Amino acid sequence: MYGTPEYGGVIKAGSFYPKPKVDSAIISVRNISKENFLRTLLRFPISQGESLGNLEQKFFEILKKGFAHKRKLLIKNLAEVSRLNLDTSNLKEIFDECGISEKARAENLKVSDWLCLAKKFSPKISDI
Repeated sequence: MYGTPEYGGVIKAGSFYPKPKVDSAIISVRNISKENFLRTLLRFPISQGESLGNLEQKFFEILKKGFAHKRKLLIKNLAEVSRLNLDTSNLKEIFDECGISEKARAENLKVSDWLCLAKKFSPKISDI
């Protein structure tokens, strides 16, 4: 979001001590800037009266809540956010509008999915 990621290769698990169960990837991020993030936001329609800075804050709030509990369904993580004051049926509607499965996990979403959620939840989050 803030830059351009590039895949740099793999580091085998045996290169570490203690040895992890998986290999690691090398990722570099170039052209890091807030302007890149704002350009990404501008590719999606923004509600009238919504500031880019405010949407950026809400995007990261939703992202943080979505990843709060590993391997838990995203809809359950977000249902626990009392500020949203949404039950599972409301969340299912929002997920449907964003084209996200109710069985999705945070780690399986694309950036565009997170942006859609942030925009849908934005009116429901008053103070961050």
